[in-house]
Formats: sequence, structure tokens, C-alpha cells
Amino acid sequence: MNRESNIDLSLYTITEDGSIFSKAKNKYLSNKNAHPYVTNEYVTKNGVGDSFQRHRVIWFYFNGEIPKGMQIDHISGDKSDNRLENLRCVSPF
Repeated sequence: MNRESNIDLSLYTITEDGSIFSKAKNKYLSNKNAHPYVTNEYVTKNGVGDSFQRHRVIWFYFNGEIPKGMQIDHISGDKSDNRLENLRCVSPF
């Protein structure tokens, strides 16, 4: 089970263009570039806030569990471009 499965996804609207809207805060989460990946804080199913990498959350939302040993890659190499079409599940080798 991926860490992302702990996020209470009912509190968010996630779109294929990489936007994430927090229903609880009534605002979009920031997509500012962080080193090395954009991270945001999400409310988990137990009500606690925790940080997750944005690209992994978007992939998980649309595609489900990330297979063990696999990573989510930014096809363009731009780690702030979290559009679904720019993400792919790959082996680290």
C-alpha cells in the first residue's frame, strides 16, 4: 500500500492539468517549485496533516496504487510540470 492511500481524497478536487483544490481550505494548493519536487500538505484519513509529493498524489488519484519498486517520472524533466500527461510510472533502473 502506498503512503498516498492515506490521504482523505474526499477533501480534494484533482484535475489532469495538475491542479489540486482543497475543499476544506476553499483554495488551490500551491504548485511552486520546491527542491527537488513540489510537495503539499494533505489531510490524511485519520485527520492529521502530512506532506506528500504532488506528482505522486496526482498519479495515485487517476491510476491507483504505484507498484512496489516503481517511481513516477516527469517525462519532460520539469519537476514542476505535474500534468497527468507528463507523468509516467517507471522502473528506477
